Amino acid sequence: MAFPKEEVPDKDYLFLRVPKSLVNPDGTCDPAAFLPHGEGANAGMSTNWAKYSTAEDTRRIAKAQPPENYGVLQLLAGAVRAIKSLVVDHTPRDHNRAHTDVLNTKAPRIRIEMSRQFKAWEIKPPRKGA
Repeated sequence: MAFPKEEVPDKDYLFLRVPKSLVNPDGTCDPAAFLPHGEGANAGMSTNWAKYSTAEDTRRIAKAQPPENYGVLQLLAGAVRAIKSLVVDHTPRDHNRAHTDVLNTKAPRIRIEMSRQFKAWEIKPPRKGA
């Protein structure tokens, strides 16, 4: 089933799954947590739109590691868009209506800015080594 593409309002939240290996001892994210995935025009930082997902659902769909190895960061769509060059693009998948890419996160300065700005954990990550 194909879901329609929608505009994500600035007031809505996105959930970003972050592995514990990318969480600093002070609880902030390493800038690498904001790297895009994919190639070329399909490269984006994968998130879930809170309109169609929960933080727990976002954590549960992890494939690389068990879900309990991840925290889930909350990003306000308008705050993402306020960072120069970033685009919030709802890209629903057949199996995930909530899927939303954040585009243009490749530049190190952008990822550093995101790591400084976004610190609200919806689900706190486990400590490294735990």
